[in-house]
Amino acid sequence: MSSCLRNLRRDARPPRRQGGAGAGETSLRPSTLILAATVGLALFVLAIRALAALFAGA
Repeated sequence: MSSCLRNLRRDARPPRRQGGAGAGETSLRPSTLILAATVGLALFVLAIRALAALFAGA
């Protein structure tokens, strides 16, 4: 029973990545990059709208 639980726990952990990035570096997951791009785009659009409102009111 304990070996079965140990195997399940080992399978649940994400695999370790070897090589690629330097020692101690982790690469970002695609979902993190998509979220960052979406937030950045939303902030960019808000800044453009604020500037347009500022110049329209002047």
